[in-house]
Amino acid sequence: MAYLLDANVLIAAKRDHYRFKTFPCYWDYLLQRANDGALRSVDSVRKELLNKEDDLSQWVESACPKVMFEAPDGATGVALSRLGIWTMDPQRKYTPAARAEFLNVADSVLVAHALAHEHTVVTHEKPEPQRIGKVKIPDACSAMGVRWIDPYALLEELGAKF
Repeated sequence: MAYLLDANVLIAAKRDHYRFKTFPCYWDYLLQRANDGALRSVDSVRKELLNKEDDLSQWVESACPKVMFEAPDGATGVALSRLGIWTMDPQRKYTPAARAEFLNVADSVLVAHALAHEHTVVTHEKPEPQRIGKVKIPDACSAMGVRWIDPYALLEELGAKF
């Protein structure tokens, strides 16, 4: 079992609480845990992070091991189909735009990969089951039986000490 990081975990860390110049120990810790297999993400998150030219994209490109960002496999594809059926179910009151967005961004691949490989998703998103304009990662995880936590719970579960 590994923890799969949503892009917002890394983006918020570099922007708010764990800036590269102030907290290099945080980023070193993430690399250490990625190298030992505890932290992972999906390739579509990597591509999303590389779209910006900033400290984070440089870190992903130069320091972060590519093995951390897993490509979808057959099991992920099967899980993605299952997630797509859930998303498109008329009983879910999502707008067509919300459904299309969710199924065309890294979020759906992240949830599907976690489902396929029994990983835990780590995200800053909060559940909003009544929201119709956006499919939230925690809601999709809960519907699929995928465990999800926030980044602070992740650090506690990993026993991080800074």
